[in-house]
Amino acid sequence: MRVAAVGFSGLLLAAIWCEARGAWSERSRPGGSLLAAGTPRDFEAALREHPLLGGARILEADMLSHARHAGLDDLLAQAPVLRRSAAPWGRASTDDGVERALSLMTAYEATDLVVITRSPLRLLALSVPAIARDARSEADIQLARLVGEIAFTKADRP
Repeated sequence: MRVAAVGFSGLLLAAIWCEARGAWSERSRPGGSLLAAGTPRDFEAALREHPLLGGARILEADMLSHARHAGLDDLLAQAPVLRRSAAPWGRASTDDGVERALSLMTAYEATDLVVITRSPLRLLALSVPAIARDARSEADIQLARLVGEIAFTKADRP
């Protein structure tokens, strides 16, 4: 009985040590080049290099013309980040905005739609695996939203 208890304790200690080491390496991972992106081209390049957001697509206004509707605009004004898992985002599932957002997510195989700019409308379509959902991934999504907004707003100014 003692041998089993000591062996089990050793396994638990090893598991806790490995988990702590993995968490430390995750925290010390650099923020990447997203912070250095000052132009839309730099932003797109930084997105491609990002380990989690590398498959993101920027949806320009012309790509969204078929889905534009007052309901979708209202939904995006209330929630700049839409997660498929949180649908229908406090609305009826038959709401036009909800249907159009889900249609965009399905068309671009996205789990998240993120507003980059409102005028002209630009969205970031992301596919984040459920296993990768944590506070760090949520922070990376918000960082991408803010940096993209700054980069595209600067580029859109005359």
